Amino acid sequence: MIINIIENRLYNAGFALKLSIITPSFNQSQFIETTIKSVLEQGYSELEYIIIDGGSSDNTVEIIKKYEDKIDFWVSEKDDGQSNAINKGFKKATGDVVAWINSDDYYYPNIFDKVMSRFKADDELVLLYGNCAFIKEDGQFLRYFSEVQPYSGSILRNYSDYIMQPTTFFRRDALEAVGFLDESLHYGMDWDLWCNFACQYPMGIKYIEDLVAVNREYGDTKTSSGGKERLQELKKINSKHKTTGLNKAALLYRGAEFHHQSRLPKFVKDRLVALLAISIGAAGKLKQKRLFGLVPHSVYIEKSAFILQALWEVKGDKVKFVLENPARKFQSLKISINGKLLHASMFNMKEKKEVILNLPECENNLLEIHFECTHSFSRNKVALKLHEFCIFN
Repeated sequence: MIINIIENRLYNAGFALKLSIITPSFNQSQFIETTIKSVLEQGYSELEYIIIDGGSSDNTVEIIKKYEDKIDFWVSEKDDGQSNAINKGFKKATGDVVAWINSDDYYYPNIFDKVMSRFKADDELVLLYGNCAFIKEDGQFLRYFSEVQPYSGSILRNYSDYIMQPTTFFRRDALEAVGFLDESLHYGMDWDLWCNFACQYPMGIKYIEDLVAVNREYGDTKTSSGGKERLQELKKINSKHKTTGLNKAALLYRGAEFHHQSRLPKFVKDRLVALLAISIGAAGKLKQKRLFGLVPHSVYIEKSAFILQALWEVKGDKVKFVLENPARKFQSLKISINGKLLHASMFNMKEKKEVILNLPECENNLLEIHFECTHSFSRNKVALKLHEFCIFN
């Protein structure tokens, strides 16, 4: 079967590959229009867009109807959960490559061309994933997903799902070969699917360093509210795919939940979770990446740092930064937006400062904000602390 799949890909090598995007949705009218725009305004010619709504009672359907002349298929009907809805979309899809984007997430501009060029150039590529940013409920930038790392099947199956779902794209024929999503799963169905790909196509998974998509972080998301049920499901998935004796990923996820819920001081929680990682041999395997000059899980930036803010939903003509020099030394700062130098200033020792700038015109719905400092301090290479960043009118 795999030989036939490769032969079909080689036959289609002279043609533009078709991309199918599926959006499952249920009562997220406050977000879904942003998701739809991020798909339809990519400019990729061979695009198929499918929306599977679970019978929303808000105005989701009205929003979908605004764009139905550009949507290849949509339906609003009761389903059996998110995995079932996504599988409905997969089975309707006709693209060479497929992906799903939830109705509260979105893609960065101009990413489809980059992704599809990789599939076009590599017939053995099965699953491609990249970098992800977290945004707040109102769409403002929060942080980057720093747990991501280049592909390792062993780490994926035994230690952690370091692949962010909104950034993934995969071959439809390979998806059919591994059997779609497991509809009995509600929290970790994506991790289970990546592990199925890893088992059947161990050389077909690749990582790109582009920012591909954003994940919206707020209290109503399943990851935030899953609790014990989520942890039990992750343990089940870990037991299915592990190649080591212990359910190491399940233990690490339980440790992360403890860190999130416990009222102990942060330094105590950090130490306890670190000891857990050491005890199961995970300490050297799960390294946090300093993406684009931001220190993982913090508001600190290095000497040179970038924030990429998509403008699908965040509107305004001004941007505000609240920055602090954490050191007992002077610091200088330059801020450029989309290649234009807009601000230069000095920070006194321990000074905290508000900077408000007029935004330049933007043609591609993307702001690239570059911070350039002259010094970094301490072993963590910190230059400034970014307390606040927002776009407004």
